[in-house]
Amino acid sequence: MEPTNFFTQLAQLDINGQIVLTIAKGAENNLIVSTLIRPLSPADANKSPIIPYNLTATAEELNNCYFERVTTPLTKAGEIIDNMDEYMKSMENLTVKSHREKAKSGKPQGGTDKRVQKYEEAMKKADDLEKQGKYSDAWSALPKASEYPEHAELIKNRQSYFEQQIWPDLFGNNNTDSTSEADNEYDNSETENV
Repeated sequence: MEPTNFFTQLAQLDINGQIVLTIAKGAENNLIVSTLIRPLSPADANKSPIIPYNLTATAEELNNCYFERVTTPLTKAGEIIDNMDEYMKSMENLTVKSHREKAKSGKPQGGTDKRVQKYEEAMKKADDLEKQGKYSDAWSALPKASEYPEHAELIKNRQSYFEQQIWPDLFGNNNTDSTSEADNEYDNSETENV
């Protein structure tokens, strides 16, 4: 068997993130290679809106052009991920600032301060349990998304992350929902035939 330089070429892409490859057999002796870039931080991986980049070709064609085709899209995805941490922190800071401004405005909050405090305590408890590696307990400590609709997306993302830690997917798929949703994401992903 001839040695391959696949991993050397992969390392030369210098992507600041996780590269997740999924390879499946397609029709007519083709392979479907799905390449996904996720942030290094597992908590940010669930927030990433980046879909996989798919190539469909024969093994020989992929040998000749895989890196040529994926270099530009993966590099751009890596640049987006580099900025994602800062973006998410700014969004969280903006949310906290907004709550403070509402509290200062003097409008009757009807228990909002206690509500915000309860939310922040639950999130802190989940963070502490996560640091201890107690993902099941961290999942349970999260506040209910239905009680905090303004934070529902963040809560659901954290729940998904904890679920992935408790029951990891063998193929590195972020989607823990039903198969039909996974099929929809695959159908909507960018597919390129070589």
